[in-house]
Amino acid sequence: MTPDAIAQAAARNRANRLAQIERLTPMRADARAKAEAFRSAQTGARTAQETLDLMRTLSHVPGFFPTPREVIARMIERAGLRAGETVLEPSAGKGDLIKSALACGAVVQGYELNHTLAEYCRKQGYSVTSGDFLTVEPLPMFDVVLMNPPFERRADEKHIRHAARFLRPDGRLIAVACSTTGSRLAFEFDVELLPAGSFSKADRCTNVNTCLVVKQ
Repeated sequence: MTPDAIAQAAARNRANRLAQIERLTPMRADARAKAEAFRSAQTGARTAQETLDLMRTLSHVPGFFPTPREVIARMIERAGLRAGETVLEPSAGKGDLIKSALACGAVVQGYELNHTLAEYCRKQGYSVTSGDFLTVEPLPMFDVVLMNPPFERRADEKHIRHAARFLRPDGRLIAVACSTTGSRLAFEFDVELLPAGSFSKADRCTNVNTCLVVKQ
């Protein structure tokens, strides 16, 4: 074989290898994308299963009624949250309000009486302290309070009044309450009635008539 023929054969071999690489690279990228999608799906499935298991575990916990998405959206709208603001969530539950506040760029501190719920929130990466919020000494340091407190035995009224003491002088408070509590607080706060059945499609449902108690 002449030198020219050897050089031509070598060039063809290089061209063939490059063509193979070009064909294989998209396949590898696609495989990586598929693997990543599978991992994400598995993670999502585990998270969904964990949430389902949590709801089963807490199905009989008094006062635990997670806030429906539509109500959360209205609360966030009324709060007018801005990035960097400090938010107190004194009845964190499983962290639904915290998640929405963080999505707005807020810095959130939560409290939760139920240790299982508090630990669940911390596993999601949320700053939540276990304990009875009503025993916490008020410090007026928060821009916003977002809360869905327990309703029984007028607990919502007690929690709302206590939470208001944590606000800065120009702070805002948006709380879910039963409608009878809203009537009692109407002289001190703005009250917005929520549509009937607002909690009927929640993770744990109730037909109690509810409202938003607002300080802005």
